[in-house]
Amino acid sequence: MDYSIKQNDVVAKAFKNAPNNNQMLSPKIQRDITECFAKEVLGHVMKEIGNGVFSLLVDECRDVSDKEQMAVVLRYLDKCGLVQEKFVGVVHVEETTSSYLKSCIDLLFSQLGLNLEQVRGQGYDGASNMSGEFNGLQAKIMNENKSAYYVHCFAHKLNLVVVAIAKKIFEVGDFFDMVSVLLNVVGASCKRKDQLREHHQEEVRKAIGCGEIATGTGLNQELSLQRPDVESTKRELEKLRTNEGWDSLMRKVYCFCEKHDIPVLDMEDAYVNPKKPRQKTGINNEHYYRVDCFFAVLDLLGEEFNDRFNEV
Repeated sequence: MDYSIKQNDVVAKAFKNAPNNNQMLSPKIQRDITECFAKEVLGHVMKEIGNGVFSLLVDECRDVSDKEQMAVVLRYLDKCGLVQEKFVGVVHVEETTSSYLKSCIDLLFSQLGLNLEQVRGQGYDGASNMSGEFNGLQAKIMNENKSAYYVHCFAHKLNLVVVAIAKKIFEVGDFFDMVSVLLNVVGASCKRKDQLREHHQEEVRKAIGCGEIATGTGLNQELSLQRPDVESTKRELEKLRTNEGWDSLMRKVYCFCEKHDIPVLDMEDAYVNPKKPRQKTGINNEHYYRVDCFFAVLDLLGEEFNDRFNEV
């Protein structure tokens, strides 16, 4: 309403002279106004797409009210040749079968004035109802449009790689459990989040001031990360497997520990198994952390990457 008043003098005058019970601030009126804005935005997106082609991105999950919702995003090139990704709606779905999801997409497309023949790509997660080769959503759409090629969501694949490794190696799983607990403790309190945010901003300012970290577009953001290239990620993992990679990692670890007053293990000392402290292991700390932990994680990561990401 404030936006409308600033944009239109007629609305501003009417609002100023309206009685208290007729200022269009009731929930019902506000929902109608919001829906009008949504239609205007969607109309602009549909005008940009026109009769052109686009990719369909879909994900579904349960919201806080325990309702299954399906989010739909369209990816396309605008008139300037720039890639655009536009969120076009959330659809409540009573079931998550591929047939039902397909019918919901058909209904949404009919409301937006789109056609399945315009689809040139599909992007979903790896759930069988979405990616199934014969009965999944992607297969049902490809039955009607052979050009709507399906690509597994790469971000979801990367997540699956991390999850698979965390399940296979106890130390890694234990680390993520601790991080999860920390996130829950901090996230449960607005005061803790504000304190952490202020402390982090101060640390970033100091690091920038002394030249420890660089500044630039996409760097030092609080809530977003730069998009990784899968091939470059695999190359970096291979570098870490070398002596130079291990030495570089250890220098960072020692620097971090020194900065935060954390005791450092002597890597030449004999490794002591915390579960069996009296039992001799016959290896030193460096062998355990480098071979049994670090190399084991890198090898499994390499296997998972190759299994989930082909050369294409």
